[in-house]
Amino acid sequence: MDIYNWLKAGHIIFVVALMAGLLVFPRYKIHQLSSQPGEPLFETMKKSSGQLRMIILNPSLVLVWLFGLGMVYDDWQRGGSFIWKDGFTRNFFWSSSFQGCTDTSSDSATRSTA
Repeated sequence: MDIYNWLKAGHIIFVVALMAGLLVFPRYKIHQLSSQPGEPLFETMKKSSGQLRMIILNPSLVLVWLFGLGMVYDDWQRGGSFIWKDGFTRNFFWSSSFQGCTDTSSDSATRSTA
């Protein structure tokens, strides 16, 4: 198995970890806001949200970027067979977004003459 597949696997694993952390983080903050400062729940949620951020969210975000950039670099070293050479990025993100978007307001059939 080549390095690209390992990079992709790591990228997917840490994207899932990042999304899970992002879904849990607001819940911790809502529990924290529902209690008064100084109460045990407030302090517990404050500590838990800080730990979640420092242990899961920050490392996952960094690793998602590193694995993603590693995939782009590996692809570039091979000659860009998937992302650049075949035009996947250009065709997927640009052509599909802008095809069929025409301005019909300047069409003479739809413009009323007063």
